[in-house]
Amino acid sequence: MKRIPNSTDDFKTMIDKNMYFVDKSMLIEHIMDDQISLIPRPRRFGKTLNMSMLKYFYSIKEKDNAYLFHDLKITHSIAMKDQNQFPVIMLTLKDMIGEDFESALYDFKFSVAHYLSMHQELLHSSKIDANTMYLLQSYWNRTANDKDYELSLYTLSVALYQHYEKKVIILIDEYDVPLQNAYAFDLKYHDSEYTFYNKMALFFKILFSKTFKSNLFLEKAVLTGCLRIAKESIFTGMNNLEVHSIFDNNTATDFGFTQEEINSLLQAFSLTQYSHQIKDWYDGYHFGKADIYNPWSVMNYLKNINNGNTTKPISYWANTSGNDIIYHYISKADASMKQEFDALVNDHPIVKEIHGDLTYRELDSIDHIYSFLLFTGYLKYQKEVRSGCYELSIPNKEIKEIYTRTFNQWFKEEKRSYGPKILNAFLSGDPNEASLLLNAFMNKTISYYDTLNENSYHMMLIGLLSSVELVSNREAGLGRFDIAYIPGDVYSTAFIIECKVAPSDQKRQDSALTALSQIRNKGYAQSLKRQGYRKIHCYGNVIQLSIF
Repeated sequence: MKRIPNSTDDFKTMIDKNMYFVDKSMLIEHIMDDQISLIPRPRRFGKTLNMSMLKYFYSIKEKDNAYLFHDLKITHSIAMKDQNQFPVIMLTLKDMIGEDFESALYDFKFSVAHYLSMHQELLHSSKIDANTMYLLQSYWNRTANDKDYELSLYTLSVALYQHYEKKVIILIDEYDVPLQNAYAFDLKYHDSEYTFYNKMALFFKILFSKTFKSNLFLEKAVLTGCLRIAKESIFTGMNNLEVHSIFDNNTATDFGFTQEEINSLLQAFSLTQYSHQIKDWYDGYHFGKADIYNPWSVMNYLKNINNGNTTKPISYWANTSGNDIIYHYISKADASMKQEFDALVNDHPIVKEIHGDLTYRELDSIDHIYSFLLFTGYLKYQKEVRSGCYELSIPNKEIKEIYTRTFNQWFKEEKRSYGPKILNAFLSGDPNEASLLLNAFMNKTISYYDTLNENSYHMMLIGLLSSVELVSNREAGLGRFDIAYIPGDVYSTAFIIECKVAPSDQKRQDSALTALSQIRNKGYAQSLKRQGYRKIHCYGNVIQLSIF
């Protein structure tokens, strides 16, 4: 019986250790006519595993591993003529995540040196010219200057061509991770000049230009990432670039699992009874005309079931990197965007224009945020409403949980910021300040869907004022007050809050007066006075974002 894969993304390990492999080998045929293929997909959708598969297929050094493909679909394809015919450069940039440009570049230098350590034949080749060998040795010894690394991939392709007398295939996995990382650090440190990002973008612009533009030693290149970074940013002059986006039908089923593949997978492990949970939680993506499941989450869920851990679906994606960008968008969103986020979480689709070419610096624009969320897997497109405009929704329960967790985290941060100020306004007997602060807090945090319920508003106030011990719904006088702060010291300030719902904007004043009348007529404050309290503030709070 096949084994459920662990977290390996090495193709040979998958096959040799009898792990269940969902055959994606037809990707090789789908991109065989491209010189440079750019394939953007969300993270954890099998990009690295597919790139590993391409390496074993194309590499002239992997002829002994040709058996890995014997039972795969590609064996019946004309693309088999290219098997093990080319020297291959494969680099993954997903670990190029230093806190500044210098440390990130150090990671790149390590990757180049590691490649040479696996290709020692280049360092000892008599076929390589002196200038190229000098650069190779400097990369190996880490004595090359930073500018030399802008030539590193081109230099490696020259060396491989000279040694093997074959043109070179270059595979770059997660090419945009360094750019996203640099952008995230600039945001974290509030660098409005985007110093880190600009340095990183310039480095890759020069690196890719020298590597892919008019490189006579290049047979083919494949790049994967999350975004298609705009041509004018790092792909300048690359007219031979073929982009296989999530709208592309040709590669639609090459990343992620189709329904047919899920059915076969569940049957293989006798787990068909979990098909509905898997569909609700991990399905819902649209690539081209295909419906696609998240492969990472599906495999983790099945592995947990198989190990006897849990049968309850959870959000595996939430435990991977990158969700901090959602927090950034929610915390910086204006009122309109918050309403749109709230609509999405409540299963209401929105219609937005989607931009295929982006730079990370453009992501702070409200016009581009939804494009980023779509291409990185936080949204799906349901249909094209008009040219360039799509109906968008949250793909599944797993992603909805990420939004919900992020909203809750952000709400707690806002509560910690506003709560003490609002409490101080109530204690100071300043209804105007309390009103301003509550309105500001609610305008930032409470959606249309949340303001319809008096009880939720009541609980929100208790949460906001949680730094002191409040009393809620306690009998006093002739009734029960909603919220009160009753300090242990009768010489300290107490306050009483009565909440009301205004049926309309015009009735808010009347509702507030009704709340204050209730406090007076029911004797809530008199009850505290009989206990010895002398300083008691009374407030009528009205839903509809107004306080009187």
